[in-house]
Amino acid sequence: PYTTLFRSEFRLNTALNPQFALSHFNLGIAYDRKAAALDPQVNFPWGARSATTAVRDLLDEAIDAYKQGISLDTNVAAAHLNLGAALTAKGDFDSAIAEFQKAIALDPSQPVPYIDLAIVLGERGDPVDAAAQVRVALALDPNSALAYFSLGCILRENGETDSAIAAYKSALALSPGLATAHTNLGLIYDQIGNHQDAIGEYQKSLVIDPNNDRTHYDLGNAFKETHELDAAIDEYKMALTLNSSLTEAHINLGNSLKDQDKVDAAIDEYRKALIVSPENPIAHNDLGWAFALKGNRSEERRVGKECRSRW
Repeated sequence: PYTTLFRSEFRLNTALNPQFALSHFNLGIAYDRKAAALDPQVNFPWGARSATTAVRDLLDEAIDAYKQGISLDTNVAAAHLNLGAALTAKGDFDSAIAEFQKAIALDPSQPVPYIDLAIVLGERGDPVDAAAQVRVALALDPNSALAYFSLGCILRENGETDSAIAAYKSALALSPGLATAHTNLGLIYDQIGNHQDAIGEYQKSLVIDPNNDRTHYDLGNAFKETHELDAAIDEYKMALTLNSSLTEAHINLGNSLKDQDKVDAAIDEYRKALIVSPENPIAHNDLGWAFALKGNRSEERRVGKECRSRW
């Protein structure tokens, strides 16, 4: 309610004082906050870009407000920074880069624009330049957990596993409540086959953020790798309680149930996966094998044909 009220006040202020740049900047911030309330990933680095119409409409409103303010006063670094962040959330990386560069030119002493620029460069597949930007930010603020976290993401994407682990650990030493750093550490440990340490990191993440469906799913995968099927099943079920449209959780739950010889229950999960993602070839393939285990040859052949048509 308060976000709506102060957005209304800033909208009124811009109508009354259309040449007052700060009113436009504040209106942009208000739209940003509303978008973040609907989708917290909007303001989180390395998050999925928002696809919901309501959030994208709010981001468009924020972008328009920032641009209007900048047209009246081009020398406010924070306005360029906020405009760049909104453009990043929309997936307009080229325009975002230009805004972050303007923010840096106006005030090169602030670390955040370098981090935001690094995030976009990393998203665009330029890890070397992205890492260089983060290191500038760390030179300006050696205690920036966000900078270390962003560096970890860049290094992980570039396959520099050991350095990514060190960066995430540095981020967590500065900010122990950074759940995503624990999750990303877990993903690296899983990747290199260190599943027990992965389990520990996912569990730490879930203490901080217990309702994260993806982390429950990742923890389920780690338990499956260590052959702790009951624990894996519990985590997949929790992930699906939080997000019933998580196709891969239905599939992996089905696989775990099948490994326990609960083939009928596995078939139910594969069918649920196909309700969510009718074209998913893995779900069709696994369902076909489940029917084979049941001796249902006609269903096996039908599903196998469906599977082949989707690979």
